[in-house]
Amino acid sequence: MGGIDFKVYVNSDKKLRVMYGLEKDSNTGKIEYSGGGYSAQLAELLKKVKNDTKIYGT
Repeated sequence: MGGIDFKVYVNSDKKLRVMYGLEKDSNTGKIEYSGGGYSAQLAELLKKVKNDTKIYGT
């Protein structure tokens, strides 16, 4: 198995990152999403934004 893994940094801050991977399906030859996630710091920031949206209705 193999694939390509990506890290995307939000606002050039290495503590705020999204990670994901792509792999080629050996049966179909198609490129597929193989998993991913985001950093704890980004999760906290997103949680705060979500809560602010509820409060301010934007």
